Amino acid sequence: MPLTSTDSIVNPTELKQRQKDVLKRVRKGRFVTLRQTKGEDLVIADRNDFLSTLESLENVRAVLKYIAETRLMDDQRVQSIQFPWVKFLSAEERKQFSADLLETTLLCADMGSWEALRDLLGDWQATAEAHRTPGLMEAWRSRGTASDYSGATRRARG
Repeated sequence: MPLTSTDSIVNPTELKQRQKDVLKRVRKGRFVTLRQTKGEDLVIADRNDFLSTLESLENVRAVLKYIAETRLMDDQRVQSIQFPWVKFLSAEERKQFSADLLETTLLCADMGSWEALRDLLGDWQATAEAHRTPGLMEAWRSRGTASDYSGATRRARG
């Protein structure tokens, strides 16, 4: 559900009288505000939409924290609290990570799905961990080309 969705406002009497109609609106992905005479207003929402909204907020918060951290730090020694493994990336990789992070976050927010962001973070974290492990990156770089491992290519040569 997009975060810009508008909600309907009902009072308790209207909710009792038109419960099916109100719930139909909720099932169609709209938030419904229950306006109360005493106390704070309440929101009625589809649970999955609500959880998706929470996930969106958490993801955007994490990215904004990282951006704020890196803008305040010396580029040579990034010490991110949000993504502590970034310190193992080279300066060029940190720049690429930041660009990828922002682009993917915006794309995910537009699509309403955060799987691509989870994948991106996992890939970059794995890259950082590989840098942290002596010899692993060198072994990875010296592994040959894709054609060395492709059965179709070997059969064609053979």
